[in-house]
Amino acid sequence: MSKRSGTPSKNTTSDSSPTVSLNPTGRHEIFGNRHLKGLLLFTALVYLPSLFGGFIWDDKTYVTESPIIKSSDGLWKIWFTKEPVDFWPLSYSLEWFRFHLFGMNPVGYHVVNIVLHLLCVALVFLMLKRLVPRMAFGVAAVFALHPCNVESVAWIFQAKTLMSASGGFAAIHFFLRYKESGDRRILAAAVVSFAFGMLSKSSIVMLPFAILALCAWKTPKLRLATVLPSVPFFAVSALVGGVSVWFNLSRSMGGTTVEPRGLVDKVIIAGKCFWFYLYKMVAPWPTLFVYPRWALAGPTVAAVLLLCAIVGLFVLLLAFRKRVTWAPLLGMCFFVLGIFPALGFVDVYFMTFSWVADHYLYFGMVGALVAGGSIGVTVMRPFGRFVGRGVLAVALCMCAALTVESQLRFTSEEAVWRHTLRYNPSAWIAHTNLANILTQRGQEEEGLSHYREALRLNPDRGETVFNTGSTLWQAGRAAEAVPFLQRSIELNFMPSQARLYLAQCLLDLDKDSLALVLLEKVAEKNRRSAEVRYWLAMAYGRNGQAGNALANLDTVTQLDETFTPGQVWYAKGEILWGLRRKADALKAYDFALRYDPQNAAAENNVGVIYADMDSLGAAELHYRLAIGLRPGFAEAHLNLGIILAARGKDAQAAEEFRTALRYNPKLAEADTELGKQRKQAGR
Repeated sequence: MSKRSGTPSKNTTSDSSPTVSLNPTGRHEIFGNRHLKGLLLFTALVYLPSLFGGFIWDDKTYVTESPIIKSSDGLWKIWFTKEPVDFWPLSYSLEWFRFHLFGMNPVGYHVVNIVLHLLCVALVFLMLKRLVPRMAFGVAAVFALHPCNVESVAWIFQAKTLMSASGGFAAIHFFLRYKESGDRRILAAAVVSFAFGMLSKSSIVMLPFAILALCAWKTPKLRLATVLPSVPFFAVSALVGGVSVWFNLSRSMGGTTVEPRGLVDKVIIAGKCFWFYLYKMVAPWPTLFVYPRWALAGPTVAAVLLLCAIVGLFVLLLAFRKRVTWAPLLGMCFFVLGIFPALGFVDVYFMTFSWVADHYLYFGMVGALVAGGSIGVTVMRPFGRFVGRGVLAVALCMCAALTVESQLRFTSEEAVWRHTLRYNPSAWIAHTNLANILTQRGQEEEGLSHYREALRLNPDRGETVFNTGSTLWQAGRAAEAVPFLQRSIELNFMPSQARLYLAQCLLDLDKDSLALVLLEKVAEKNRRSAEVRYWLAMAYGRNGQAGNALANLDTVTQLDETFTPGQVWYAKGEILWGLRRKADALKAYDFALRYDPQNAAAENNVGVIYADMDSLGAAELHYRLAIGLRPGFAEAHLNLGIILAARGKDAQAAEEFRTALRYNPKLAEADTELGKQRKQAGR
């Protein structure tokens, strides 16, 4: 018997919900997959400059210098131990594979980041084709080219953000397909995608609420069976999110607190973050690595008005929904869910520097673009689609130009920090990290100026205090270094290392007995430290205990094979010279220079011994060699000046004394010798 035309088919039900869509016009998408391919190609071209970028900031800590990433059993440690700083096992696994594939060549890392960004763009397009088909291409294009996303793509370690976002977008895409087909295998793919994103980085932890909204979307009667598909997402979110929070508080934060603040302050900060991110989406230039950090000022009138404006915005969007479409309201809700983990309710280490960062915006940006795009389509409708497309084309060109420009600051870590300080001179972390780069390059004076500025802005930052002290000591300014190292010990920042450097300063200041007492205490807690043994040997030698000194030196290379023979021979030279065994000391320094020809201190000490032996020509030669190796070596300039004065070269001697004072204004002996020169010249 033939079926009657009015009989419903086998696969339909009377209360089935319509296809999920926020499309205000009900028209099919204008742009197809051909346009998506063009967008992906253009985006890849726009991001080509990032291939010339290097490793920056924590790329070294978490990738190139990470013991876990470099070890052969790193994958086991990543997944099954508590050694990683954060619970991002998939992200760390990617870094393990990238390091073992590309090593120290950053190009390969950047290629992977660009591919991940292109994957996110494609997923956004496919996802929006099912929600807002008329705007799918426009939103995906702005997302692909927006300058605020440069940080997530050009910063190598932000692959975690790209992986997490791709998992979130894929989860929504598959869930929408499940809503259309009812195929539980597609639902399983959505859950797996969400788990992938969460195991990469838990910044998409609020996504289950969006899934719940999609479950209930356009459902005539809300029942338990309707929302049941969202349960696996909440389970994954609770499990992985809970572990991530534990890792964050116990490992990543490491006892560091962002800033004590109550619920009122957290709400105020969240309100400011909300408006900041919307503002940066509209006016993205300049994008900064570290934005100015707002001070906690309590419930001021301005703060309350900002919170009221948020409420007013959602009231307006609700009214817009009744007259036109739901898209702006739901888009803004997704925006809030996307940025919620970064609104300051939970401490994140980066918030010690700034409450906001471009990479926090990556996932939630799509929601705000949908909201803005929907309103824009409504506003532009009277002008015709060609005008609307023209406006979109102009916006995309501007975004592409700014995106290319924004990538230029990622060419090196120094470029990142200098660009930050150009627009945010109060960023103490930028001063600190730029100072680290400069001092490692031998530009101690410029580096110290940035350390001082960082300490002015944040006087209790242990890392900056310690680095200032260690830099001053390495520059031969022991007296200036002492208070900084003592302060580092008070702040409990690397106390053992600070005590070790403090002892070295005391040796330089000829306070040998105090240095020995301090080093013996350090050695009690660090018996297996080759560095401690090395300096303990130096202290014993300076205190006339040659036997103890040489015995400790003999254990140095046994404890640490990376401790070079050149360092050991240099120490033996110091000890033997302290015992006035000149010939033996010269032999020791000669061996030290064979192993380490760049040892300026050894060259200087050889010059001192030759000067003591009245071999002025040899002394002058070695002082000049020391200065050639380290131009800012104030003591070598002083010693050279003394030799030149003794050889009757007064003008040259005076210039060397002035140079010594320029590098170390507190070098009293240089000032005294310069005074003698002026007196002899009749000045």
